[in-house]
Amino acid sequence: MGTKRRQVNTNSPETRASASERAIQSVLSRSIGNGTNGTNKEMLKLISQYFYNLGNPVFSQLADEISERTGVKLIDGPIGRLQEMITSPKRYNLSQLEVQSELIRLIAEIDPSSNDLSRYSFAMSCFAKHLFLEALLISNNVQRAVSVLRDFSGNIEESLSGDLTDLLMDEKPNGISVDGIFQKKLQRLNWPADCTIKQSRELLLGEIMQLVPSADTPAPNRLVKLMGEALSYEQITNPYYFPPFKDSSTLSLPSVSPIYRDNSLVLPVETRLNSLPVHLKRSLLLHENEVWFVKYSHTGHFLASASTDKMIIIYDADDNYSVYKKLTGHEGSIIYFSWSDDDTKLITSSFDQNTKIWDVESGTCTTIHNESFFASNARVWSIEFLGEDNIFVVGSPDKELGIFDKDGFMVHNFSPNYRVDDLTVINNDILCAVTHSCNLMIFNLKDKDYKLLSTVKITQKPTAITHSPSDPKHILINVKPDQIQLWNIEDPERPYLQNKYYGLQQSDFIIRGCMSDRNLILSGSEDGLVYVWNTRFGNLITSLAGHKSLINCIAWRPNPNGTKAGCEWASCGDDRRVNIWGFK
Repeated sequence: MGTKRRQVNTNSPETRASASERAIQSVLSRSIGNGTNGTNKEMLKLISQYFYNLGNPVFSQLADEISERTGVKLIDGPIGRLQEMITSPKRYNLSQLEVQSELIRLIAEIDPSSNDLSRYSFAMSCFAKHLFLEALLISNNVQRAVSVLRDFSGNIEESLSGDLTDLLMDEKPNGISVDGIFQKKLQRLNWPADCTIKQSRELLLGEIMQLVPSADTPAPNRLVKLMGEALSYEQITNPYYFPPFKDSSTLSLPSVSPIYRDNSLVLPVETRLNSLPVHLKRSLLLHENEVWFVKYSHTGHFLASASTDKMIIIYDADDNYSVYKKLTGHEGSIIYFSWSDDDTKLITSSFDQNTKIWDVESGTCTTIHNESFFASNARVWSIEFLGEDNIFVVGSPDKELGIFDKDGFMVHNFSPNYRVDDLTVINNDILCAVTHSCNLMIFNLKDKDYKLLSTVKITQKPTAITHSPSDPKHILINVKPDQIQLWNIEDPERPYLQNKYYGLQQSDFIIRGCMSDRNLILSGSEDGLVYVWNTRFGNLITSLAGHKSLINCIAWRPNPNGTKAGCEWASCGDDRRVNIWGFK
């Protein structure tokens, strides 16, 4: 007689649970192997830490289950006890001496090699700072904050005691006044705005963990920080990435979350360009002839344009580029101009051999004849205001370079012995000039030193030099016949060529490119196109049609508020147009 086979009910809850358990155990076993895969163990620690930090009991239970099933513990022994006591303010009152003593004992147990006195002083200073700020800014209890200072007197660093006491001086009848100065004081103490008790204790834990370095314990919020760093690196290596603005979310291209996948490089060109300020917003056709130069005021409120029609037009950029003022008085084409530091004045150079200083509001001007500059009728091509006293620097292709006051009297003569084709002034500290003989010359302006710091040979003929007000470490040089060069001048005594950008045409004319404050290089060209490159990688992103002929100058609008609407730039050309570009 055959043996009767026992039937197993595979649909019973017990069987399903058993199968589920085996599946989970199989996955975990493959994840960490036999305990030899250190990387996977660290990942499990990071995941468990992240679950705990979410503060949700469900996720905390998941973290406990991961630890139980794998044997990989996030924290253990004295480190676990230390973290628990610091991050559980309701269970452990940090102001109590016994709690402080236990924490210091745990620190010593974790790292017996550290110096007892310095460890004690640092820990007590950290305790005092967080208890004080929690009382003052979270609980709004000034008396409690004063009590903390009194209780910790003699046990904390003198400089910290002074900083905390200084915060109490901002107390007003209606409470603490949190103004800009007060915020700077808090930044110095590494205390974020609108800090909560939970955030305070996480910060405190991070500070205390500096005393107990351990290869087995992740730093606080380690997974979140690693993800942020990884995304930042991916963004800066993406030639189409454009940084977000204060008033908008990240300008990511329409795709899946960047955490899952970066597919921006396979999107159509038109889609990629939607995330960049390369769209024509308006054309201004108010000049009667070629427009040679455009430049925004330091605040970005005004845009000015200069033309061969002998006129300067000032537009109100905040009012849809309506005409604010028209300045007339030159008898020749206007070559160049500069805004004063306070944007109340313009200084202009012209083919009529006169330099004029204009009052922007009234439209009146003072005229200085060029022969008064260098005791000769030297041509003045480039001119820049220098500082708050309306002194200015003048560059001439007749081998002249000097600084003058508002009345035209010489302050300093650089005697360059080179034909100066163009110049730019950086933060009123550094003067950079390019010469007809292909030299880059850098002078020191600090403390009226006027010393020549370096002279570097440029391999090809430069036509113009500029810089971004937000980036004092770099200058941009247009070079004939088809190149732009980015130079690093962080050390002005040792400048070096950092990158080159190709594609434009500039064989016979002066063309001025510009640096944006957001990873873009732009330049006009003889073919009537604006070329746009990625600053970091040097790749040509796009070329833009908007002019009918030679484009002479590009100017990026300063955007002090960091808004998307304020992200604009202007171009001007021989077609009489001033074009304004930005986002759609």
